[in-house]
Amino acid sequence: MYWLPGALFMLLDLALWPEQVRQYKVQPGTNEPVPTWALIKCVLVANFNQVVLSVPFLWGCYHLMLLKGEVLSPVLPSLPSVVFDILVSLIPKEITFYYFHRLLHHRWLYKYFHKMHHEWQSPVGVVGDYTHPLEHILVTMIPLMVGPLLLGSHLVTIWVLAALASIGTIINHCGYHLPLLPSPEYHDYHHLKFTECYGNLGILDYLHGTDRKFRQSVNYLRHKTLYALEPLTHTFPGEKKASASGVNRRIKKH
Repeated sequence: MYWLPGALFMLLDLALWPEQVRQYKVQPGTNEPVPTWALIKCVLVANFNQVVLSVPFLWGCYHLMLLKGEVLSPVLPSLPSVVFDILVSLIPKEITFYYFHRLLHHRWLYKYFHKMHHEWQSPVGVVGDYTHPLEHILVTMIPLMVGPLLLGSHLVTIWVLAALASIGTIINHCGYHLPLLPSPEYHDYHHLKFTECYGNLGILDYLHGTDRKFRQSVNYLRHKTLYALEPLTHTFPGEKKASASGVNRRIKKH
C-alpha cells in the first residue's frame, strides 16, 4: 500500500505523462522531470527503513502484545470494532507524530536527523519514508503503533490502519492535488516553509499556533478536496510558484 501508489507517482514524475495531470501540481514547475538519482536514493533509503527498521520494530510490537496477554485471535473483528480502534488510534498517533516531528525541527537536532527529509522542498510520493533511521522510528513507526498497543487491537485492524497511513503518506508527499483525493496542501506547505504545519490533522498546529502563516496563505484556500476538473492553482492562483532548477539545486546542495 506504500509502493503501489508510490510507483504510480514515480512513473508520472519520470515520464511526465499523461500531460493533463501536470496541471494539478501543488508547486507548478517543480520536479519536471524529477531528478533521477535523487529519486533512486530516496527509494533505497525508504526500502532500508521499511525492511531493516520496520520489520524488527513490528516484531517487537508483536511480542509486546503477547507479554500483555493480548490474544491474536483467528476470528476477524467486527467492522464497528475496527472503525472504533482506528478512530481512537488517531488521537495518540497525532500527538506523538506532532511532538516528535516538532522536536526534530529543534535547531540542535534538525541538521543531524530531519534535514535529510527536507532535502525535498517540493516532495514526491515516496519521500514519505526518506528519513533518518531515528526519525523513521520516532515519527513513522511509534505513532502508527502506540494506539493499537494501548487498545490491544486485532492484527487485521493494525493492517488496515497501516494501509491507510501508507496511502496517506504517499498522498501528502505526492506533489499533486488531484480530484477526489485528500488535499496534500497542508504537508506540502510544511516542506515549502519548514516552520509550519507539523501535524497531520491540524488540531495541535491550531492550538500551538504553528499554522498561522498557512491560514493566511493561498494554500489554505486550496486545502480542500477537489470535486471538479479545474485545478485549484487556477481557482486560487498565487504564491505557490517555484522553479524546477531552484528545487534541484536545493537537492544537490543537501
